[in-house]
Amino acid sequence: MKNFYIFYGKDKNNSDKNSLDYGLIKNEVDKLIKKIDTTDIIYYDLETASLIDIINDAETISMFSNKKVIVVENSWFLCANKTNNDIEILEEYIKHPNSNTYLIFVVLTDKIDTRKKI
Repeated sequence: MKNFYIFYGKDKNNSDKNSLDYGLIKNEVDKLIKKIDTTDIIYYDLETASLIDIINDAETISMFSNKKVIVVENSWFLCANKTNNDIEILEEYIKHPNSNTYLIFVVLTDKIDTRKKI
């Protein structure tokens, strides 16, 4: 099983957490978490958290379970017109990840920038 996942999609009429796409994405995330079989699940919102904090958490060994899932909502840096000054930290983490941590990035958009290194 891989340690990095990106879920994206956008309801043409609605771009918030009440949208159909968000519900479908949430269902897929929940299924993935069940497959990973852990109780250590942490949710971050990139509108209020930083990538540095998320990566620091990802590098930390879980005290509650042998596996940890980190769900990162509003991952707008994945879009073409958005940037994040801390993206290099994520790129470095991806090269040498904590094998017991699973990062799941979620963003409500119809398109992500496939030119980015992650």
